[in-house]
Amino acid sequence: MLTGRVKNIAITIMIIIKLKESRRSLGSGNADKNGTEACKRMSKQRKKILDLVKSGRLGHPTAAEVYDEVRKSMPNISLGTVYRNLNMLADDGDISRVDLGDGCVSRFDCETSEHSPFVCRLCGGIYDAPIGSIEREKLLSAFGEGFEADWANIAFTGYCPKCVEKIELENKEK
Repeated sequence: MLTGRVKNIAITIMIIIKLKESRRSLGSGNADKNGTEACKRMSKQRKKILDLVKSGRLGHPTAAEVYDEVRKSMPNISLGTVYRNLNMLADDGDISRVDLGDGCVSRFDCETSEHSPFVCRLCGGIYDAPIGSIEREKLLSAFGEGFEADWANIAFTGYCPKCVEKIELENKEK
C-alpha cells in the first residue's frame, strides 16, 4: 500500500515538472516582476493583430478598429483580447502606442521609430513626421540646461493642406 502512494506521488511530481518545463519552453526567456517565466508566445490572434497593424492599412487604428477588422476572420476574438495583445505588442516594441494629446483613446502605429503625429482637426487625418536626435535636442533646449531626453513624443494638431484649402474656399464664399 505504501509503495502505491509513493508511486502516485512520484508520478504527480513528474507531471508537475513536465508542466513547468513546457511552460518555460513557451515563454520568451524573460521573467516577470514576480520572477516567474512570462508566457509570451506568438498566438494566432497576436500574430493576426500584429500583421494588421504592421500592414499600415488602418493608419493609426484604435483597439476597436483593430477588433472590427480582426473579427472578420476570427469571429470569436474578444475586444479584451485585442486590447491585451495590442498593449503587449506596444510594450515589447513591436508596434507603438500613440498619444494624440486628447487623453481619450489610444491609437497604435506600425512605425516604431521616434516620430511625431500631426492630427487634422477637421478630417481627423493623421500624418507622421520623423524626429531625429538633432530635432529632439533643439526642442529640449527650450527647457534650459541639465535636461537629457532619449525620446520625444510630441503631437501636433491643426489643419492638413486639403482642409486648409477647403476652409479658405468656404471663407471666400461667405
